[in-house]
Amino acid sequence: MLPSFRLNESFQKELCHAFKRGLYKLFLEELNRQKGLGFDDKYNVIREFSRYNKGDLPVIYFDRSVGIFMSIKREAETPVLLFDRMKYLYSNEKFVEIEFLGHVFGFPITEVTKEDFDSYITNSKELKLGHFNSWKKIEKLIDIDITLSIMDK
Repeated sequence: MLPSFRLNESFQKELCHAFKRGLYKLFLEELNRQKGLGFDDKYNVIREFSRYNKGDLPVIYFDRSVGIFMSIKREAETPVLLFDRMKYLYSNEKFVEIEFLGHVFGFPITEVTKEDFDSYITNSKELKLGHFNSWKKIEKLIDIDITLSIMDK
């Protein structure tokens, strides 16, 4: 693949949109498999986006400050989504955070307001002090440190 194609902004945005849909779908399916909650009406907004590509929901990516994370044996070969895995994962009735293959993502699980979002970010950042540098709403796939470059430092 040519570098100009990989870094093309519209391609990166399209790839990111597909990634976000997949992340939401993974969450919904694992929530149902592990806790039997995936068909709850409160997740309709996720269902509409992940299954039917209606709308565009945000995903927050947290940039690690420490090049270490816990994983279960063979997790890299067979990834799993474990809920409430680490103490720095913040979740409430409107937002959830997951850690998947060393990456931490946060997203709304229902309709939210700007005030809900601001409160979520404030609380989440406080919980992550010392573990993460920053956060960002991902817009392009290159917004995610896919290779976990922090591990090289």
